[in-house]
Amino acid sequence: MRGPMNISKLIGMLVAVIAVGLAVGLVTVSSTASFASAVVALTALVVSIAAFYSIETGLMALLLVASTDGFLKGLSPGWHTQVLKDYLLALCVLRWAWLSVLGHRRESVRQPIVIPLAMFVLWVTMQMFNTTTHNPLLALAGMRAWVIWPLVFFIAYDTIRKRVQLERHLIFITLLLGPLALYTLVQYNIGYDHLYRLGPGFRLYSRAGYYTEEMQIEMRPAATMISPHNNAAAMSCGLLAAAGGILFLRRRRSLQLLTMVALPLEGVALLLTAARAAFASTVFAAFVLMVLIRRTGIAVVLGLITLVAVTQVGRLTEGHAVSRATSVIVRAQDSFNRAYLPMRMAVRYARDHPLGSGVATGHAAGRIIWGQLKGRTGQAEDIPWAENEWGRALIELGIPGLILYAWMIFAVLRAMYRVHRECKTTEYSWLAAGLLSACLGVAARLSVGAALYTWPEGILFWIFAALCLRLPEMEAEEPEVIRAAETADQVEPRLVTASGE
Repeated sequence: MRGPMNISKLIGMLVAVIAVGLAVGLVTVSSTASFASAVVALTALVVSIAAFYSIETGLMALLLVASTDGFLKGLSPGWHTQVLKDYLLALCVLRWAWLSVLGHRRESVRQPIVIPLAMFVLWVTMQMFNTTTHNPLLALAGMRAWVIWPLVFFIAYDTIRKRVQLERHLIFITLLLGPLALYTLVQYNIGYDHLYRLGPGFRLYSRAGYYTEEMQIEMRPAATMISPHNNAAAMSCGLLAAAGGILFLRRRRSLQLLTMVALPLEGVALLLTAARAAFASTVFAAFVLMVLIRRTGIAVVLGLITLVAVTQVGRLTEGHAVSRATSVIVRAQDSFNRAYLPMRMAVRYARDHPLGSGVATGHAAGRIIWGQLKGRTGQAEDIPWAENEWGRALIELGIPGLILYAWMIFAVLRAMYRVHRECKTTEYSWLAAGLLSACLGVAARLSVGAALYTWPEGILFWIFAALCLRLPEMEAEEPEVIRAAETADQVEPRLVTASGE
């Protein structure tokens, strides 16, 4: 649009009006309600302005809210923070759709992962009308649990087009997860009492401990997230992506140093949670990362991080956290049963219900919207519980749904691997390997939990996939980097030829 009143000015005016309205609401809340309500209102104000400012900052705001959801829920228990995340995502989707109407190219819909993703979404939508689910609101919430976060891929892919945008997001994730990792360390030492004093909503964390071999309860820090498991999963994603991004940020030494400092902090935070699934999936993903890169440098870095994390956490927890985390390997049979038994139960159920029981049944019914509809499932029969996302897909979505779900995830990982193979320079290849390994870690945790539904790891998975699939275009825009890489590859053969003559 051209003329004195263009779309940017309209959006700016809208942001100003909304900001003023939210500011008035904040003053009202802070003067008539509790301090906790004022904090939640202030957070809503800040992230709303960020989302209205641009889609890029809207994605950052979504990650911020997802990473502090446990803190916000503790201050204001209920559906508020759930709506806040959906609200931010809706703002980004609406702006993405509006820009599409204005003629912006939407290259994300042409990616190879779109067909399996669309087929999976269609099947989940059909499962809303499954006869075993008789509560429309619960069915809608169940569908949301399966299909809401893939929307992030389309937004991120069409928004983050340039290297400078990519660097901003990598640094934002580091600046977000690094301090949270440090707070995890502080929280382990001081406990949850400082949070309990803020409000009764934080009492949820009283069940976050675990028993040691001496039958003592060991504290597990959740930082600002809803559980220690979410904290560990976020640290796993951040650690692996940062390991691949160290070389990518070598042109900006201060940011590279910041990333290197964040790595051991995130490793310590991961181990302090004593989350076995996150630990095992991180070890597996780190091994894949080293195989993809095939450089001793990254192996040394990850080895040092592991040594620092294990040593410090072992000293802090008297070995309890390390012992529990490594039990997934030491007691391999128990670990296998943890994934196998729920899956076997799901297979038995699928024999009688090959098309599934419908969304929002079984395990999902109690966690979809923070217990608001718990006990009001409207089910005609008891649905088995499976703490295994593959098993859950088999129970809720049936055999076709499980196949489509596996196809979608495989398509994402395969596309990311192809990008890694296509990258011509070391820095882009390393970053692609780091993003791929982080997503592999998320996929590995599906065998023992709901990794793609929970936040922030579900959001990070789709952002990392979008960033990775954009790398070849970003690399092509830097011909001088490609020429330097090709020259370096040709130096050694020429030297060999000269010595042979």
